[in-house]
Amino acid sequence: MTLLPAAFADLEPFVAAWSLPSEDKRFAKRAASTMEEIRAFHDAMMPRIQAVLEYLDGLSIDALADDARRLLYLALSLAEIAPSIYFYNDVMPSDVIEPKRFRRWRVPHMTPEL
Repeated sequence: MTLLPAAFADLEPFVAAWSLPSEDKRFAKRAASTMEEIRAFHDAMMPRIQAVLEYLDGLSIDALADDARRLLYLALSLAEIAPSIYFYNDVMPSDVIEPKRFRRWRVPHMTPEL
């Protein structure tokens, strides 16, 4: 059984750790990861992200197959880790309010459930 569309089989080693179905889970994964883990994921995804987005762009988000949905979650995890790579050069910034203190609100019609 393949976890991702065939063209993205090389990314399958990252599915268990990074293909997460909610923003909260993706944030928690980033916070619990080392920079080495984050960089490894980033370095695998970045060369493929254009192809990933082009592939997903051709599909209806309301009718994604499981393999495509996992691929979408990988792309969303890449967006989640971007601040660690490009802004902080660390998992989390040290000079801000601790993110656990913020409560996420679900706003109908504004908070997508993917």
